[in-house]
Amino acid sequence: QAAVSPTQSDTLELPVPRCVERIVRIHREQGEQAIRNVCTALKIKMFNPAEIGFLVEYAAVMKPVAMVLNILQGESSQGIQKRFGDVMKEPELNAAAILLPRFRTSWTTEENILNAGLDYIRNHLNTDLDDVTSANSGLSDEDDFFASMELGKSQVGELERYLSCLSPAGMDLLHTFPRIKKLSLKVNTGLPASAACERLFSHAGLLFTAKRSQLHSKNLESQLLLKLNSDITERFFGEIVCFCMF
Repeated sequence: QAAVSPTQSDTLELPVPRCVERIVRIHREQGEQAIRNVCTALKIKMFNPAEIGFLVEYAAVMKPVAMVLNILQGESSQGIQKRFGDVMKEPELNAAAILLPRFRTSWTTEENILNAGLDYIRNHLNTDLDDVTSANSGLSDEDDFFASMELGKSQVGELERYLSCLSPAGMDLLHTFPRIKKLSLKVNTGLPASAACERLFSHAGLLFTAKRSQLHSKNLESQLLLKLNSDITERFFGEIVCFCMF
C-alpha cells in the first residue's frame, strides 16, 4: 500500500506520477519479486514486462512535469498575493464579483473585502436614487416626498433580497432586480475592443524611452494621465492664464 498510496506530504505533487515513480523505484532497487509481493498483498494482478516498461517510460516523462507543477503550486499563493493583492482591495472589483449571481458573497470569507464591495454597491444605488429623485423634481412636494420614501425602501430591500435569493444562480436572476442588474452591467461589462488599451500602451512607449528607463511608475502614470487628458489640462491652464491676466 505504501508503494501506491501517496502520503500527506505529496499533496502538492501529481499523485499518479508520484505513485508510478515509487513502483518503478521498488522494481529497480528490490527487483520483480518485491512488486509481486505488493500485488499479492493487494490481491491485484501482477504487472507484465510490457506494463513495467510502460511505467518506466511514463515516470521518466512525467517526473519533470510533476516537479514543475509542484514548484508552481508552492509559489502560486505568494505570487498571486504579491501581484494582485492590491487589486483585491478595490471596492469596484469586489462589487463586480458580488453583482454576479453565481458568486455573490460566496467567493471570499474576508469580511472587510465583502463590506467594501457592499458599501460600493449601496453608495451607487443611492446615487441612482438621487438621479431618480432629481427627475421627479417636477412633482408636487407631497408626491415627491412619498415617492422618495418608496424608492429608498425598494433600493435597500432590493440588495438584501438579491443576496438572500435562493433561486438558481444564473444571470437571468438579475432580471428580478432591475437596479442591481443596471449596476452589474456597468461594472462587469468590458471594452468591446482593445483600441483604448493599445492607444495607452502606445503613449506609454513614447514616454518610457531608453533615456528615461529609470522613470518611476507613479511618475509615468501621472505623465500618461496628463498626456491622455491634454484637452482638459490645456483648457484648465488656459483659464488660469486668463484669470491671471485680468
